[in-house]
Amino acid sequence: MDDIKTMRNDELIRKYQSVFAGPDGAVVLSDILSMLGYFSNVPDRIDPQRIAVANTIMSRINAFNDEGVTDYVKRIVAGAKAPAKENMED
Repeated sequence: MDDIKTMRNDELIRKYQSVFAGPDGAVVLSDILSMLGYFSNVPDRIDPQRIAVANTIMSRINAFNDEGVTDYVKRIVAGAKAPAKENMED
């Protein structure tokens, strides 16, 4: 087993990506982030320490890559779906 204290950051990122890159990994990561309150918009349910843990996990999968947060946000927006027409006001 590799010693995380002596591991280079790029090695750690590759390990995180190998765990979370597959379809099961995406489900597990979504569940972990949900449990940490990462997707919450209810102030009483947001715990800064848990959000910090979630952001650490996200940085270790290189979600906040060299392009920075702007690239991350662009990918989120690109993946967002518009509401169905029946839900839209005229």
